[in-house]
Amino acid sequence: MTSIVQETSARRRPISQLGLAARRFRQHTLGKIGLAIMLVAIAGAVMAPLVAPYNPEAIDYASILSPPSSTYLLGTDEIGRDLLSRLLYGGQVSLAIVAGAISIALVAGSVIGLTAGVLGGRIDDVIMRVMDGLLAFPMLIFALAIVAVLGPNLANAMIAIGVVNTPEFARLVRGQTLSIREQEFVQAATALGASVPRIMFKHIWPSLAGNVVVYAALRACSALITESSLAFLGLGVSPPTPTWGQMLSTALQYPEAWWIGVFPGLAIFFTALSFNFVGDGIRDAMDAKINT
Repeated sequence: MTSIVQETSARRRPISQLGLAARRFRQHTLGKIGLAIMLVAIAGAVMAPLVAPYNPEAIDYASILSPPSSTYLLGTDEIGRDLLSRLLYGGQVSLAIVAGAISIALVAGSVIGLTAGVLGGRIDDVIMRVMDGLLAFPMLIFALAIVAVLGPNLANAMIAIGVVNTPEFARLVRGQTLSIREQEFVQAATALGASVPRIMFKHIWPSLAGNVVVYAALRACSALITESSLAFLGLGVSPPTPTWGQMLSTALQYPEAWWIGVFPGLAIFFTALSFNFVGDGIRDAMDAKINT
């Protein structure tokens, strides 16, 4: 009898919000497709040393500009390097820059947005005017200017893309903060003398973290395109280290060798698309209005 009661109680136990979100995501077709593509891209990049058929910098002068074949599955580039190997290793660099840049933007933008939203008044005005001023610059031009000043390398590309995305996160977090700070639990914490950092990170941040994570997935798409653009223009990671954008730039010089540009282009396209699909899937999964 006791076991039956316990079993019934277990069945009636409410599902956590995270569990509900996971269930909704599993019902989101595009989200699952995007996640599958993203995992393939990440796995290929992480496992490049194990799965790449050749050293990405190994040169085969006898196979310069060879089309896809059984020896070189995706063909070779202008000096005989295996395109598949360079694509896998290039994914390491491109995805690392995107991950680092979005992390920088998320952390910096969240702190700036929380500070502006909680403190309000003149501090809020000054911070947001600065953010608006940064947003007035086209993202790619702004990133180009930063890299031109700092110099073209992996760390500086990461910083540049992180900086240009920070105002977007700051605006989002600040807007959410202005709404949440008026709720009773925040007002009660303020009345009890909670410090500003405690209000920001203990009471407000957990309420908006989900939206920020969703936005990070969506901004990853833009970050990948910006990184590819910088590399395409020669302001990303310096050769011979491969990146997808750099491989596209090389393809312009050899229009007859279609495979040099098509495969890196497809990698950028599908990876960027997967970020959008995953972001949409997470957003819909976290929407309480969606029926389970």
